Amino acid sequence: MTGPFISVVIPTIHRSALLVKCIDGVLAGDCADFELLVVDQSSDDLSRLAVAGRFGNDPRVRYLHSDVTGAARARNLGSEHACGEILAFLDDDAIPEPGWLSAFARAFRESKPRPGMVGGRVTPAWEGPRPAWLPDEFMSLLGAYDAGDRARAFPAGDFPMSGNFALPRALMQQLGGFDTRLGFDEGRSNPLLGGEDSHLGLKVANAGLPVLYDPGAEIRHLIRGGKLTPRYLIRRLYWHGRTYVQLRHRSDGDRRTWRHVLKDSRAKRSARPAPGGRKRPSLRSRAMFAGAGLAFVVGALVETLVLLAGRED
Repeated sequence: MTGPFISVVIPTIHRSALLVKCIDGVLAGDCADFELLVVDQSSDDLSRLAVAGRFGNDPRVRYLHSDVTGAARARNLGSEHACGEILAFLDDDAIPEPGWLSAFARAFRESKPRPGMVGGRVTPAWEGPRPAWLPDEFMSLLGAYDAGDRARAFPAGDFPMSGNFALPRALMQQLGGFDTRLGFDEGRSNPLLGGEDSHLGLKVANAGLPVLYDPGAEIRHLIRGGKLTPRYLIRRLYWHGRTYVQLRHRSDGDRRTWRHVLKDSRAKRSARPAPGGRKRPSLRSRAMFAGAGLAFVVGALVETLVLLAGRED
């Protein structure tokens, strides 16, 4: 008996209500050939009970628990237990559109040459009103991405976000999975150090495999009200700077690739496309740019000193 074509992996920690909505969204889609693995890193039983109570009779849904925190570790664990030919990663605070999985399936079955990785559109689902001062260039830091309405190669310097991409399971194994020293982790001293998605995407690209963008693989990602403050964004830009240095450190000196990935050292990834573009930044937005640039530089400097001192987590 052959396994499902796609294995959906959803890491979660202490967000049982959001998790249930996320799973409901996957199950309501128009793709039938899949399984879904929940990797729960919560210290309580709320998510386990929620999954068992609502989906316990659905053979497509499997539950795993890990006492070790970290989004990268959760995704790796789910990948190790998956049976599908393709792995699709989804965050627990996102809801996929009905055609989400079908878009991934078509991309891997029909694209020539076959892609090594496919990422999709991430549309913001605002918990509250979007602040007028929030620049479009910072939207990716909140978890939004939109590179247009046609399928194509990922824009130079960009890679899919970890909450919405897919790749072959065999390739994931070949590349060694996510680097667990990167990625959000509540149990680490540097919890907002990210970049595990870009790091894996870079390895796919360096293997000579296409990295594609497919807008049909669309999810709606919740933007919580607590993220819509200048203080949060400055903090994220600080950690973005630290992540930038880590990605350079782990790129194995591949200057050919990093020449375009890191061309704009101050805000390249924070300038990813986002839906609903606004063209004229306000005075407060320009002030945010200035503060963000400083936060990024400080973060990059701190992480450089950490590496030089050999105190890396």
